[in-house]
Amino acid sequence: MLVYGPSQMRDIDKYTINVSGISEDFLMDKAASAVFDQIKATGDFFEKTFSVICGKGNNAADSLILAKKLIKAGSKLKIFIIPEIKTLEGTVKKVHDELLNTGAEISQFSSDSDITADILIDGIFGTGFRGMMPEPYLLAIEKINNSAAFVVSVDIPSGLDGLSGDITQNAVLADLTITFGAPKTGFFNAGGPGCVGRLVVSDIGLTKEAFDSVKSSINFTDEKLIKDIMPKRKVDSNKGDFGKTLIIAGSAMMPGAGVLCAKAAYTAGAGYVYALTEDTNRLLYAIHVPELLHVNDHKNKKYDSISIGPGMGATHKTYALLEDILLNFDKNLVIDADAINCIKDPAILLEKKSRVLLTPHPKEMSRLTGKSVEYINNNRIDVCCEFSQTYNVLTLLKGRFSVISDEKGKVYINPTGNVALAKAGTGDVLTGIASGFAANCDLLDAAILSAYIHGLCADIYVKENSSFSLLASELIEIVPKAIKTIINELNPL
Repeated sequence: MLVYGPSQMRDIDKYTINVSGISEDFLMDKAASAVFDQIKATGDFFEKTFSVICGKGNNAADSLILAKKLIKAGSKLKIFIIPEIKTLEGTVKKVHDELLNTGAEISQFSSDSDITADILIDGIFGTGFRGMMPEPYLLAIEKINNSAAFVVSVDIPSGLDGLSGDITQNAVLADLTITFGAPKTGFFNAGGPGCVGRLVVSDIGLTKEAFDSVKSSINFTDEKLIKDIMPKRKVDSNKGDFGKTLIIAGSAMMPGAGVLCAKAAYTAGAGYVYALTEDTNRLLYAIHVPELLHVNDHKNKKYDSISIGPGMGATHKTYALLEDILLNFDKNLVIDADAINCIKDPAILLEKKSRVLLTPHPKEMSRLTGKSVEYINNNRIDVCCEFSQTYNVLTLLKGRFSVISDEKGKVYINPTGNVALAKAGTGDVLTGIASGFAANCDLLDAAILSAYIHGLCADIYVKENSSFSLLASELIEIVPKAIKTIINELNPL
């Protein structure tokens, strides 16, 4: 699935309507139905109360059509129109008048409006919004954000720039965003990741030919892609078929980082996992990962992948190891944590023999690029893409909607994961998963798979537990369940 900017989506809409001959009314009804179906799936649907807050564009029309469907289903709802009702035109006015005939409770939004409800529908602005907004709109967004309701944004959280993710004044903080046709670039930069909540992409009937007519190099990882790139395991395989990875991690002060990384590599399917760490750590490793094979150096050429960095300390010793591996190892290399932090000049990456994946979080990316964390967060896709192309590496920029870029600047946005991952050690688990996959598949595929499965583990966890409580060691225990979910979809029994 590709990611598009607002103007590209408008071109796709126009092509669908003008060339494919699908009416705008049909697309709006499909959009409203998509939101209706997602809301219904939240549970206890018929016991919920609703408030629908609208502007006057197509986004408002979608939301008012949704209101009609909610009323038909017997829901209790209130509708608030922010612009003067007498100024409504086109489809918005038509649907407004139809709602009046049903006896719907429609009122002009004001500072006194009581929008209290179980579920608030944000239909104020669409993906084309940017810049400043009049006071009534600001007040409406403030009321929405201060409410205790579950907030559903139609296509995009109002106030968010659909192209850049910028928030000029304020934006709705949605719990759920149902976007139409494809994700928008603004969801993944600047304020976007903090606004969209859970993101659902709904098919509303935009044609394949319309999407094919507009080019994009940004991909949104979906289940189909994951199914396609998941390594296949033949029934007559042996451990040698699934690769050998070396984990260089841990120190006397942070021995657990290596344990997490090595154990995660095994859960990701590596046939052999070797460990290079300080001698004082070996007993701890043996207790927690008895399957590990220990080595005294990194120079054995038999490894299919190496990962280096977690818990090592950004020392001269770490850099010397990294430099030697870059100059001499010729297979897949994953660089994380302290191995990233000890790189003073990323030009060393241009001297590599291996194919390299770096997995920085924004602060580590700041050290690599010299750009501020704020700049990186505001331009996640561009920064990731530029770094990968400049240094001929793959980059996995961690965070909400992690961004992966290959050496040619092709981008993949990861959809899985949640705030439960904001915990020490979870990055070590990601590195281990990536290293395990990198031992027996393409490194780009390993990056995409590791980000997806790592996030999916957290998503599985929070379905039954608090996001406050996830431990990195628990995350590893969920990896088999996450992979089984994918494999079962591939080969249902």
